[in-house]
Amino acid sequence: MRIKDQSVKVKGITPEILLAGMIADQVCRDHGEEVVITSGVDGKHSLTSLHYSGNAIDIRTRFFSKAEAQQVRSEIKERLGIDYDVIQEADHIHIEFQPRYR
Repeated sequence: MRIKDQSVKVKGITPEILLAGMIADQVCRDHGEEVVITSGVDGKHSLTSLHYSGNAIDIRTRFFSKAEAQQVRSEIKERLGIDYDVIQEADHIHIEFQPRYR
């Protein structure tokens, strides 16, 4: 797992998101690529974005075909479970920790 460049800020991400990044890295490596984090607590997002609280990251997908990126997203979601949202965007996968209280 690596960070895209110095513009990406990961100081302040939660342990749950660090774990999600590690799991995403395992899935991506199963598909022949290393996870590249393209956004952590930095960037411009909606006002209610979980990025700002350290509960979301974005990972690069440009080295995958559209179908393979969707497969990677599905595998990450399956491994993380119901407390995580894993959303396929145009050029990245957004992963956020949003626990469902039971």
